[in-house]
Amino acid sequence: MKKLILIFFPFLFGSCSVKHKKTFDYIFNKTEAITLEQSKLTLSKDITVLSFSDSSMVDRNSSIIKVDSGWIVYSKNSESSILSFTSDGQFSGYIGHRGNGPGEYTSVYDVVVNQKSKVLEVLSDGGIFCYTFGGDFLDKKEVTYPAFSFAIDDRQNYWFYVGNNTTYGDAKMICTDENIANVAYYLHQKSNMLPMVENNFGRNGEWLTFHESLNHDLYTIENGKLDLSYAMDFPNYKLPKKLHELSGMEVIEELQRSNYASIINYLENHDYIFLNVLLNNEGERIPEVYYWIISKNLQEEVIIKIDGGISAESYLFNTQYLSNDNKLYCLGYIWENKDMESFEENLNPSVVALEFNELFSKVR
Repeated sequence: MKKLILIFFPFLFGSCSVKHKKTFDYIFNKTEAITLEQSKLTLSKDITVLSFSDSSMVDRNSSIIKVDSGWIVYSKNSESSILSFTSDGQFSGYIGHRGNGPGEYTSVYDVVVNQKSKVLEVLSDGGIFCYTFGGDFLDKKEVTYPAFSFAIDDRQNYWFYVGNNTTYGDAKMICTDENIANVAYYLHQKSNMLPMVENNFGRNGEWLTFHESLNHDLYTIENGKLDLSYAMDFPNYKLPKKLHELSGMEVIEELQRSNYASIINYLENHDYIFLNVLLNNEGERIPEVYYWIISKNLQEEVIIKIDGGISAESYLFNTQYLSNDNKLYCLGYIWENKDMESFEENLNPSVVALEFNELFSKVR
């Protein structure tokens, strides 16, 4: 199960203007939640087993990106290089290498596919390293912002999430043009909280989404604009009002003694809104985990509670990508009905695709 990690750590240009849409509110009602078995969601799953070898060992809690040739697998802040697999799960090589030599990255903060140039871009210390899908180094773009995640929009603007980093004032988002120039600052909020390492940008088909786990507002990025799309309501699970006045361990302690909701993942395509939600209950060590799936066409929603007895290494706890054909891709082990305390050797996690299209008809 993903955990929140706290670490230490004004010019505007036309193509990055901010636009606030009318806010659409959705209310989370946990009393309407059904079990995973009732949803029959896992009955329509496709599984791609990632091959295992000394060269292709995949870290736990890794992330995936789908490309035409298969899958790119990477792990933030690990010692591993970025791996490439074919569409049927066979290991096909590395995307560059970790190191200090020419064309090598010293760390991996985030990886993005540049849809226009069909290039993989890797955010690392000192800049963005660019590679072909085959793993060959192309060039490096200088970036000075202490970002934890980034995205490239449909106009080739770069969006960097720096979080609550006082080095750059009170803005949590930095937008630049394709040359990493003409800077604009967004999401201003005074905060004493430490920057958070999380996956803020949604991996979707044609939609680019943004969220913060400790914020119930959801955004989309389109046509060079950051749009506030939805404000989600979690009755009886509100974030502490003075959260941003605290720092360090004070934040952790305040959250531990609060009933609050955290949005771990926000994905959206033309048909669905998907949220991976954690509900923290005061005094309980392990939060409750839910899928909140909203059909935009039917204006209906399904809330699925993930059984707490399922291993935290199951694919169900590592949602990744929502495709245009309404499949939710996850990465993890096929453990659904038992609590595994040890892992099989010589076994990589699998890419699992869950089918959404018949979900609502099945539960009605």
